[in-house]
Amino acid sequence: MCRKKPLWRIRAVSITHREDTKTIVYRHAVLEFFGIPVAYLPYLSHPDPSVKRRSGFLVPKVGSSSFLGAKLEIPYYFIISPYQDFTFAPLLTTRESIKFGGQYRQRTGAGQYSLDGSITRVDKRDNDGLQTGNKVFRGHIFGDGRFAIDNRTSWGFNTAWSTDDTYLRRYGIDDAETLTSRLFLERIDGRDYFNAAAYGFQGLRIEDVSGQTPFILPWLRFQHISQPGWRGSTYKVDASALVMQRPDGADTRRLSLGGEWRLPLVARFGAVTDITASLRGDFYQTNGLHRIGGTPQQKSHTAGRLAPMLKVDWRLPLARTAPGHTQIIEPIVSLVAAPNRGNPTDIPNEDSQNFIFDNTNLFRSSRFAGLDRFDSGSRINYGMRYSITADDGRSGELMVGESFRFSRRTYLPPGAGLDQRRSDFVGRIRLGLSPYIDFYHSVRLDRDNLALRRNEIAVVVGPRAVRLDLSFLETDNKNVDPLNPDRREIRLATRFRFTDKWRGHGRLVRSLLRDENILAEGGISYQDECVDFGLTIRHNFTRDRELTPSTSVILRLVLKHLG
Repeated sequence: MCRKKPLWRIRAVSITHREDTKTIVYRHAVLEFFGIPVAYLPYLSHPDPSVKRRSGFLVPKVGSSSFLGAKLEIPYYFIISPYQDFTFAPLLTTRESIKFGGQYRQRTGAGQYSLDGSITRVDKRDNDGLQTGNKVFRGHIFGDGRFAIDNRTSWGFNTAWSTDDTYLRRYGIDDAETLTSRLFLERIDGRDYFNAAAYGFQGLRIEDVSGQTPFILPWLRFQHISQPGWRGSTYKVDASALVMQRPDGADTRRLSLGGEWRLPLVARFGAVTDITASLRGDFYQTNGLHRIGGTPQQKSHTAGRLAPMLKVDWRLPLARTAPGHTQIIEPIVSLVAAPNRGNPTDIPNEDSQNFIFDNTNLFRSSRFAGLDRFDSGSRINYGMRYSITADDGRSGELMVGESFRFSRRTYLPPGAGLDQRRSDFVGRIRLGLSPYIDFYHSVRLDRDNLALRRNEIAVVVGPRAVRLDLSFLETDNKNVDPLNPDRREIRLATRFRFTDKWRGHGRLVRSLLRDENILAEGGISYQDECVDFGLTIRHNFTRDRELTPSTSVILRLVLKHLG
């Protein structure tokens, strides 16, 4: 309960507790903060503390933005049944029409689901934000649900759709660049996994073309991992089938079947060896595929490949314990034998376009995220990992490594860091110097001149009362992924704890390549047993069609124990 002298209180000419309806009623009520009257209500009622759930108004949301002007959201909560409810949340603005929004939730005997959406009718605007003189409906719908069929099988859905590209950001609903909808069936039975799904996508970037946005129906996946057998060896089977289509673009049908056998070995002197033999076969049927430097296919075309691989991983962790700390030095070598065939031009690249080579995938069998590209060619990956851990909790880790291909011909894009026989150098440093300092640094250095090709730094400094998060990212992507250009970006976030009740936060995102800020935000909050208050001011500096740089103010005020 609140302290003897609370920040707020309600005075009234009469206060009645209606025990039959468990309601407290005020007549001629005055709301006071710090003993100062701030609001008068001739009538006010709310449930008494014994009520856990009741229909009624929720805490209003007050704010302003450059697009909408002053805004007020007044949510009303409806209890439909013990397992159903609905929140109706109209948004009133001074520069646009009313936006009607709401969320429906329901629990069933097998699971639960929720639907969240909004709709409004406003003036249509062009890409410069100017009114065209016409009216248009704008809105969105989000949803998710999961339901059990039996103890091993479930099905569910995720829905995300918007009437246009900029609606979600204009109303501060979501900042996503792509919306994904999914319908799925999933079964986990011991060491077997099966998933059947359908996917739909909506691109919200200016360069996205709706006719070239794919949908997937179906995508079937199955995986089986055996129990450990001879000397701890296991085998794994992966199978998948995918049908991807576009209204105005390339269509792809893919069948993939792969098997893997793994044997772990531990020598008496501590060396750890993993032997993995794998074989994968992929079959494609495509239509309208663009070959590099060629014209689109006019007829259906088939292509296939076999991808065998033998991989031997070896590492030798050497530990040394001294008073106050423990050190571990670990040389790592990975030898991969695979044909150097590259990827046929008749095989599309849908799921492996965003290629990143760094310390996290140096020793992986394939550095690609999906199946459409096979990391071919025999190679040796080698590196060293060193770590030290002190008894007082301080720690440090250093890792460096590179890869060497035995063939002079490679099939990776220029600038990827793996397009020559010797790869770029990759490494990372992690330091936990004290409870007040954490440091992380990941780099990729050019093999010839040690120039930075990827540079990622994260620093967390400060005690609990004042915490500073600083991160920096620099990438060179122009030859690897044209859709994701070079980035040189710095992010700064702060958290302040002035007292046990007063807190503050701030955030800044700045592009050093463009020499301009992207986002700035700051706020303050107060919370005790009586009240929860927050004020946040955010400025977005980016431009995207009708969305110009804007400022928004968000105010939150919750009076606890009031209903």
